[in-house]
Amino acid sequence: MLHKRISQILFLGFLVFPVIIPAGILSMFTILVLILFLINPLGNKNNFNFIKFIWPLFIIIFTGFHGFIYHSPYNSLKDIWYITNPIATMLMGYFLMIYIDNFKSLMKIIILAAVLVAIFHISKFIISPDLLQKSYIEIRSSSAGRGYFIVVIGLTILITNWKKFSSENYFTNKYLPISITIILGLSFILSFSRTLILVFILFFFSLRGVIGKHNKKQKIYLFSLALIIIISFFTDISLNQLTMRYDGTFVAKLVRSWNEISISNYSSLDDINMNWRGYESYRGIQAYQAGNVFNIIAGRGIGYLTDIGISIKLGGDQYYRLIPIFHNGYIYLLIKSGLLGLFAYLIFLFRIFTFANSMDQGNDLEISMSARICVGLTIIILATTAIMAGFFNKSSLAPVLLITGACISHLNTHKKINGL
Repeated sequence: MLHKRISQILFLGFLVFPVIIPAGILSMFTILVLILFLINPLGNKNNFNFIKFIWPLFIIIFTGFHGFIYHSPYNSLKDIWYITNPIATMLMGYFLMIYIDNFKSLMKIIILAAVLVAIFHISKFIISPDLLQKSYIEIRSSSAGRGYFIVVIGLTILITNWKKFSSENYFTNKYLPISITIILGLSFILSFSRTLILVFILFFFSLRGVIGKHNKKQKIYLFSLALIIIISFFTDISLNQLTMRYDGTFVAKLVRSWNEISISNYSSLDDINMNWRGYESYRGIQAYQAGNVFNIIAGRGIGYLTDIGISIKLGGDQYYRLIPIFHNGYIYLLIKSGLLGLFAYLIFLFRIFTFANSMDQGNDLEISMSARICVGLTIIILATTAIMAGFFNKSSLAPVLLITGACISHLNTHKKINGL
């Protein structure tokens, strides 16, 4: 009972900590707790079944290990941290769920964490009401931040499973779900985040069962998505024409989202600043293509720094010309570990997706819900890897990874108990 209570508190803490604790300190704490789990694994072999899901990630490290020979040991170790830190976070979720051992408790913890973070976020506007009169750019660069994944996850889980939360006594007061939805929704709106809007849409469709082989709507959904992408590539309507009058508003930012990540060799400093993600991706591809056959297959190795062609400030006062990581995590993988590393990463996500999707049989509502959450979070990791490093992000996706690990643990335990 004590182990269960401590695990619940730790899980809640690791969902909330990324908001207030620097990534490095949180990583050290994660490793410390994992060591304690490994010392006392409850004598349950199920604790180590997670290896069958994460083994492709070690191919990334192994493939890029030759970078230690050519590049700075410090930069090489930093890359290893970028890769192993998210693994540790997923393992944390996996182990903690073994002790929690109750899906209903997991859902309560997620909702509670989402509410705590949302209140923390909204309190910034209460303390500084003048923020509401500023542009969204000023708001996002202030202490109010850019919104939080756990809020969107909690909000989406709540609204897509409203009947379940209302009928199974998840809350002591029948009006509490409405209040929580308002709080989470307000925080979501005040985030002014295009990424979180995308996350909400993907997660919503996943929880509704649209993404998954057991729903007939999947083909229509995927066909529509593919059609939109194809049209965006070949349309005669130039987004540049639509965004010439960019005025710094959030709506204008939404309209020109595709421009910002479009890979191109922007020439002027203004264009580079405006489309930084696309420019850095271009420089990364150039560095990758300039390599020999070995570099194409196995990358330039961990520790390699990419020359971006100019000196520019990146989130501080210091100027940088060489960068270790990209917003586009797929280019990051190509640079560090080549095609082998990229394929290994896709295999890792594919294994989780297929495992979770296979468990969505509809016979057990909790298992089905857990499977759909896992599928949705995997899709989120896949999508965000292209725009904000996703799996390799320092801390933003920590709640996503933690909950993914917990859902895999829950599904794996159910599969073992029922001999599936």
